[in-house]
Amino acid sequence: MILRFYRRTGGAGSAPSLPPSFSSRVWSPGRDGAPPSGSRRLGNWVWWAFERLALFSRPGFLELTLWREDRLAHRLIVTPRWFRFPFMGAADLQVGDVWTRPELRGQGLATLALATVQALTDPDDRLWYVVEDDNAASIRLAEAAGYRLVGAGRRTRPLGLAAFGRFVLAPLETVIAGRG
Repeated sequence: MILRFYRRTGGAGSAPSLPPSFSSRVWSPGRDGAPPSGSRRLGNWVWWAFERLALFSRPGFLELTLWREDRLAHRLIVTPRWFRFPFMGAADLQVGDVWTRPELRGQGLATLALATVQALTDPDDRLWYVVEDDNAASIRLAEAAGYRLVGAGRRTRPLGLAAFGRFVLAPLETVIAGRG
């Protein structure tokens, strides 16, 4: 599977307004501790442990969730560099695990969440967005949010295990030349 690597700088200004009947929540284990109700998934406990054990290159993990009444409508996470993302700088952040409830897709929630995250970041932060080459909706989201394609690459699977894999970036010039 080919991956596209997008990048932009953060600090996009103020967070956009939520539609009526929606609310948002930002959870950061370094600031807030254990995952709150509604975010107690196994993955979030892993992120909490990563933050506590200082396995990220810096503090800054966060999960942004959008809620419609009491139902999770959308979520995304932001992670500092860690072993799976060796192409990132020590101060960079990566936006990932973007998910919208199927019946709410196409209503701009991902755009709203990404703009909110960008507003929460420092203007000097470098943000990454890695997406599978065949995910047209996610590619449109990244490009509309001002992310610039900087390369393509793949995800390694040592011993066939994705959990230990890394995301390997080839520079755009290499990909265009057909060597990536």
